[in-house]
Order: sequence, then structure tokens, then C-alpha cells
Amino acid sequence: MAVQVLALQQRATANDANGNPLAGALIYTYQTGTTTPLTTYTTSALSVQNANPIEADAAGRFGPIYTNGATAVKVVIKTAAGATVDTIDPAPFVYDSQSGAASISFTPNATLTGDNVQDALDQVTDLLTAGKTSSATAGGTVNAITLTTGLGLTSVPDGFEVIWRPTGDNTGATTINMDGTGAVTNTTVTGAATPAGYIRQFTWMRSRYLAGTWETSPVTTSYRSSGVNGDCHRYPDGRQVCWFSSTFSSGLATWTYQAAFIATPVVTGTVISTGNSRVLTTGTPGTTSCALYGWTVAGAAAASEAYNVQATGYWYTP
Repeated sequence: MAVQVLALQQRATANDANGNPLAGALIYTYQTGTTTPLTTYTTSALSVQNANPIEADAAGRFGPIYTNGATAVKVVIKTAAGATVDTIDPAPFVYDSQSGAASISFTPNATLTGDNVQDALDQVTDLLTAGKTSSATAGGTVNAITLTTGLGLTSVPDGFEVIWRPTGDNTGATTINMDGTGAVTNTTVTGAATPAGYIRQFTWMRSRYLAGTWETSPVTTSYRSSGVNGDCHRYPDGRQVCWFSSTFSSGLATWTYQAAFIATPVVTGTVISTGNSRVLTTGTPGTTSCALYGWTVAGAAAASEAYNVQATGYWYTP
């Protein structure tokens, strides 16, 4: 409990209406707004109680008046004969010089968890310095991820964002435990469980804490992969687009996508003709490949014709 000293110490002499000291004046102390007597003390250690009323000396001066700071104080000043001179409710006070911000009580909340003003101010400073988005060091495993920010928070406020770099590719659903506050479900930007490969090593990730769940996405707009089967872009919301260019052999080709789809994609394409117009048709697309056919306008196979083809779909269910 913080110790306070009544600011009456700054007006240590009780005077009458003409400014003359009131010898033997009396101070009565009560709980604010009541007539319930309130105990005060002569020392900041609260070891010696004052009398109630407190009596002034012959010069109208009062000794030290300390309270425990638990409640506001009502003060009534009277003459030695019992006539009321002044009523102050609540009486002003100052904290004892031995107290400081570190010992003033503070009610913690989810964001500022310190139980005194000094700790709360330190946490505010950390949050302002870090800004809306902080950085963290990743640890744990690829699916049970731990993040360490250095902010010292014991709970995570809603809307808090953190960027981090994974230690490896995830292999399935993930959790995030930030600063030891406990493992929490981590989802994609669509709220789905993180599919294998959603979190990738060496790729910066951005995670936001909302309503008890982490939502994560790569800082870049998409993942790109390239190979003998073309190019592929995977987006955080589950979309996937693959491209490929090659040449027909007797008007036939099979395209194995650079990356598999979760469901049947839409495949479209064109033949790059050096002569008469050519058309491209497809068989029923699969999730990993598609049969392609090139034709002349007369219905013959478009032998040795180049083509461009694209597949659009999803790599995980949003």
C-alpha cells in the first residue's frame, strides 16, 4: 500500500480569520464523505498513530500527518474551544518521498500486465518503441513454433503483429507460442489450418493475433517455384496459378504441373502458329497433370507447333 502525507504539512499553522495562530487548534480526520474517524500516523512507517483529533502547539503548528493511502481523507479544523474553522473534503495529499512510481499500485490488463505504474510505463515504452509490428526469433519445431520478442509481455494484445523467419517448412497444422504465453492455433489468412508448405524456411512471415488465434501469411505476395514443368505461384489465400510453354509432338502432349492442385484446375492455352491458325484443346484436367492436343483449322494434328498453357485453381482449401 502506498504511503501518503496530507498536504496540510504545507500549511502547518492553523490561523484565525485575522491571520493569528490558533494555539491548541484541533484537526479531526475522517474517511471522505463520512463522519467515520480515520487513523493517521506520525511517521511514514505508519508505526505510531496520531491522536484524533490532532492538537496544535501554542503557535498553532501541527506535527506530521501520514495515512496508508487506502482512502481519501476528510479533514475538519477546529479551535481549541471546538468551533469549526475549516472543512476540507477530500484533503489534498502528496506521496511520501520514499515512494515512487515503482511502488504505486496499478490494475493490470491484457496489454499492460505490470502491477505497478513503473512496470506499466516500461511496457508502454516497449510497445511504442516496437510499434504496431514487432520482430521475433523463431524456435521450437516446424509445426509447434515458438517466438521470442524480448518485450516481456505475459499475454498478447489483440491486433499485435510480429514478423519472423521460420526454421523450416511446416508439415501440417501449426501453433505459435509467443514469449511463453502458451501455444495458440495458427491459421492461414482465410482461417484454414496451415497446409504443409504454407510456412517456408528463409521466407519472412507476418503473424497477427486476433481473438485468441494467430493468422499468418508470407511477407511476400506469393511463393514462386520454377522447373522443367514451368512456373507456379502459390498465394496465401489458397489460389495457385501455373504456366508452361513447350512444343507438341504430333499434336499431343502431357503437362505435369510444376506444383499439384488440391482440386481440378481450369486449364487454358493457345498454339503459337507459324502458319495457318491452330487451336489447343485439353483432356479432363487432373490435379497433377493434363493431356493437351493441338489441331489445325482443318482438324489435323498440329505437329511440332509451340504452345502456351495455364492452369488456375487452389493448392489448399480456403
